[in-house]
Amino acid sequence: MNFVKPTLLLVLIVLSLGLQAQRLTSFTHSPEPFLKELSDFMNASKQKVGKKFVEDEFTPVFLSANYNPNMQNLVYATCDLLLEKKMKAYPEFESYLRALIAFPNTGKDEAFFTNWHSIIHQIAEDKKMKKYAWDFLESSAGLYENRKFFESQAVAWHTSNDDYRFEFDSLPKIVFPQLNLIGYSKGDSTRIMNTSGTYFPTLERWYGSSGRITWLRAELDPEKNYCEFDDYSIRIKGASFIVDSVRFYHELFAEPLLGQLTEKVLADKTGDKASYPKFESYNKRLQIKNVFKNVDYDGGFTMAGNKLAGTGTLEEPAIITIYREDAPFMVARSLDFAIRPDRISSGHVGICIFLDQDSIIHPDLNLKFDGKTREVVLLREDEARSQSPYYNSYHEVDMYFEALYWNIDDPLIEMGSLTGSTQHYAAFESNDYYKKLRYDALMGLGMVHPLPQIRTYVQQTTDSFYAEDLARFMRTGVRQVHPMLIDLANKGYVSYDINTQFCTVLPKLYDTLERNAGKKDYDVLQFNSEVDRGNNAQLNLLNYNLLLKGVGKIQLSDSQQVM
Repeated sequence: MNFVKPTLLLVLIVLSLGLQAQRLTSFTHSPEPFLKELSDFMNASKQKVGKKFVEDEFTPVFLSANYNPNMQNLVYATCDLLLEKKMKAYPEFESYLRALIAFPNTGKDEAFFTNWHSIIHQIAEDKKMKKYAWDFLESSAGLYENRKFFESQAVAWHTSNDDYRFEFDSLPKIVFPQLNLIGYSKGDSTRIMNTSGTYFPTLERWYGSSGRITWLRAELDPEKNYCEFDDYSIRIKGASFIVDSVRFYHELFAEPLLGQLTEKVLADKTGDKASYPKFESYNKRLQIKNVFKNVDYDGGFTMAGNKLAGTGTLEEPAIITIYREDAPFMVARSLDFAIRPDRISSGHVGICIFLDQDSIIHPDLNLKFDGKTREVVLLREDEARSQSPYYNSYHEVDMYFEALYWNIDDPLIEMGSLTGSTQHYAAFESNDYYKKLRYDALMGLGMVHPLPQIRTYVQQTTDSFYAEDLARFMRTGVRQVHPMLIDLANKGYVSYDINTQFCTVLPKLYDTLERNAGKKDYDVLQFNSEVDRGNNAQLNLLNYNLLLKGVGKIQLSDSQQVM
């Protein structure tokens, strides 16, 4: 019994408190009794906290000159309604009381106060709407306290002024005739300037009309870098949104660009770290003359933070053209270029250098252009198509070297190793180069040589095909054919796009088969260059002479042992 008595006592206390709460069906419509009953009601939900909140924060405001008898009577009636509709002390009553505490600081008049309450009543009395009462009351409290009409763990949305009104038209809404809409998130913010709109608390959605977003967060001049737009909407609960059909203004363009704006509020992402706001142009064939002197751009356009990027597609890649003597000399194609005030770069570019009617081409290089030094650097990477040689139709050689350097205002192109490298080796071999050992090595561990199989396949179809179709013909899987085609592309037998897995047979494949059958002449000309320092080769653009350094011997005929 000694153990049971305290338990029974606790149960009786809880039941007593519950009965007290149930007995309260309406508040006394007189200040002092009302405040006492309200204090007990709130305190029953949160001991000491509720009482302190009502007595220390709400009571002084409610009894002040800010609330005349008419306004007080409206508060009594509203509290009765909330009680009748079984609204809880926390959070509904608390949000309502917070709004009442802050209301006098808004400068709103009694007519506004009455209209606001009429909407509270409409929400509470509507069976479908009353579950959204707290959303509306919380938005009201936030607006009155610090102009904040929504807050979640991800973001808080504020208005820049107190120019707003409450309306109810099938749904409650807050109308803002003119404002700057501000979103805050973990130390970062976004601002939609000079806008207007309507917020629907029950939908958690903002519908706006016109506005402007600048690139100030990315530390760019807001007068020269900004987007303007017309109608837009935001799912206000998130920290990101997209606006279509925006007009983007940038100092590189005489006219605004049409495209899509993506905005995202991220913690501590400003200056060079900022990747938003982000603009993407609809037009994929924009032209910018003289991005740098004698350097043009053609393609799509993206502005992500302070990072300007040229963008393209597989069908329509972005293009950088470098001019020499007023004619296109080097053309670089890529899905994207990073364009900065002092440089251009891209990780995967196809390069074509024009030498009269001939050219030097490479399918996949790393490109860097320094706008201050005026130097282009092209690098072969250790992956896929980048391992292919440079195909030089003017000198009829395939060129294997690590890096190409060219000051676009000078007539010399240097070819060799990456600056700082300890190895200085390069190889240049004839387009007609053929060796039986190299041909046999293409089989790898397979039972059938790939070149005759590919020729047989294209004779039945076309010179261009997808890896999946070839795999079906070879009675194997794409996973086996894909690396084979990459290897053949690196050695110049086919052109192969690893993204689309589309392949085109090149003349070298047919020539090699002819040479293997003894039906076509070939040579074994190979120039191996090894130097202690500096570059391995130099191309003079005044006469197109190609100077090779560090060549110890040249084999003219392997069968006759002529060197």
